[in-house]
Amino acid sequence: MLSQSLSTMGEHLQFHHGKRGLIVRAVLHGRGGVHADLQRPDARDDLLHDLRAQVDGLDPILWWSAVHDETQSSLDRDAIRSRESISAGLIDIVDEQMAKPVLDARFTDALRPPGFVRLAGFDADMNADAWADLLREAESLALDLLEIGSEQ
Repeated sequence: MLSQSLSTMGEHLQFHHGKRGLIVRAVLHGRGGVHADLQRPDARDDLLHDLRAQVDGLDPILWWSAVHDETQSSLDRDAIRSRESISAGLIDIVDEQMAKPVLDARFTDALRPPGFVRLAGFDADMNADAWADLLREAESLALDLLEIGSEQ
């Protein structure tokens, strides 16, 4: 399924770039079962080999240069919430904030980088949806670190 999805994306790229040859690197993000699949030995090499085989002989060339895995394991927020832990408290705070039409200033201030830092995609005048996405991403990163620490 992953191979087919990536292959379809490669076809899409090739269509939109006309008669130019392409070198494509896939960077995989997200959570879920794909993460576990990619952890087995040689999984990424096998995927890359499969992608290259599917486009062998195409003109113009489409070359899959690499597959980078930045996926993460699934987090069961309900299971984490049921424990008495820092992670559970974090989920409660984030859910409480997400239920509000506008995030509290203490969260937007905490998420805002210092003035001398410029971040791609960060705008001081972001709308509520962008702030919510940023808060969810911060929660995800924090839960990853907290849960990895609790597993050890």
